[in-house]
Amino acid sequence: MTALGSRLFAGASWEMKMSREFSAEVIGTFTLVSAVCGAALFSAPSAGLIAVAFAVGLSVLAMAYAVGPISGGHFNPAVTCGLVAAGRFDAAKAFSLRT
Repeated sequence: MTALGSRLFAGASWEMKMSREFSAEVIGTFTLVSAVCGAALFSAPSAGLIAVAFAVGLSVLAMAYAVGPISGGHFNPAVTCGLVAAGRFDAAKAFSLRT
């Protein structure tokens, strides 16, 4: 967790921390899925694949800066699974975020 994230959670209970992290993950994942579906459905035939990739990249960048300090920015479950497999993320915390 970053220094900003630890300052945000100063004095908060474990349940409060997890609810903030879960909410941040939901917002980030919703934004990512909306950007992918919206860009693919509405601009792919006319704008091309570069515009779709740019929209996805911008949404990930925006959410990483907006809610990354709160939750770590694991908007894709594959990222969380990879970090757990590498031993860089607590498996119990990953399971509670993904259920």
